[in-house]
Amino acid sequence: MLSAQPIRMAHVLPNDSWGGAEIYLVQLAEWQHKAGLDVTVWCKENSPIHLEAKKRGLKVLTDPVPWRRALWWLPRLARSIRSAGFTHLQLHWSGGVMTFAGIKYFCSVKVIFHPHMFITYRKKDIFHFLAYRQLDLVFAAGQRARKIYLKNLPLKPRQIQIIPYGLDMTDASPKQDFSKWNLQAGDFHAGYFGRLDRQKGVKEFLLAAIPLLQKFPRLKLLIVGEATRNEKDSLAYEAELKALIEKSGHSERILQLGYQKDFRSLLACMNVLVMPSYQETYSLLIIHAFSVGVPVLSTDDGGTPDLIGENEERGWLVPPKTIEHLRQKLEQLISHPEEITNKQEGCVTYVREHHDHRQVVARISGLISST
Repeated sequence: MLSAQPIRMAHVLPNDSWGGAEIYLVQLAEWQHKAGLDVTVWCKENSPIHLEAKKRGLKVLTDPVPWRRALWWLPRLARSIRSAGFTHLQLHWSGGVMTFAGIKYFCSVKVIFHPHMFITYRKKDIFHFLAYRQLDLVFAAGQRARKIYLKNLPLKPRQIQIIPYGLDMTDASPKQDFSKWNLQAGDFHAGYFGRLDRQKGVKEFLLAAIPLLQKFPRLKLLIVGEATRNEKDSLAYEAELKALIEKSGHSERILQLGYQKDFRSLLACMNVLVMPSYQETYSLLIIHAFSVGVPVLSTDDGGTPDLIGENEERGWLVPPKTIEHLRQKLEQLISHPEEITNKQEGCVTYVREHHDHRQVVARISGLISST
């Protein structure tokens, strides 16, 4: 009896960005590598993904991959796949589905689509139908994502499997160390962590919270993150935020800390994480916050309601772009901190039960072994 062909997985994302999708791709590849899977990161040469994957000792392939559909590239892509011996491709951007459409006519490979964004417009024309029918699996981070993909993409229910984002729960949870960050234990800390992009709602957070600084002397606001590299609008937005903070007259109580590699120890010092994105697929920051017992004030769009819970067990939801709703809820939490305390233990329990990276890696391995 012939033995099954060994699985050789390629995680594919050929871009120059370094955000949530890119970070998670490398992390997932590392977890799978440590679990014994033969995994390669297929990326653009000298990109942040390439450099980080090499730093972590992962196998890397930098053969060129077009960002968008280019039929004449298929033979070249097939040669790369055959040369590396890949049995499975895991595509981490929606354009990749079209880029690799037809690849199975040139080589034998299983194709998995792992979207990191909600796909909110319909793609049910004949071209997308032909491209999406080749997919062996599509990973959805939660039920809301699964429903959106079934509504807007030419997929069958059996193609879509729910794979939550994983978090390494073997690391000890960071202790609150206020002195490390020049914070005071008795203050109320409301923080935004993440990229400084318009759709993240950082400006709405500031406009909602700045008037509360006058009423609550022990309120401190934190902005932890930076503009997306090489994106003009993101850099312009960062400048707008800095000008707003300066104009507020409370710049000493609005801490702009930029990117922090050790963000989890800072996150543990927050009373509440404020993530007022216009739409978030499934925020890793929210999962990180839960893991250190910090509930989240966010918006009722995208996949966030799945994380917060149907009955707001792990946080609070307000409509996107509604400054007054955000201000009212934040004022309520500052005035009644017991509402935060009551949710802390449930946040940690939820992450351990649903987002432990070992469970996620095991589920993916089981699925790809059966495709």
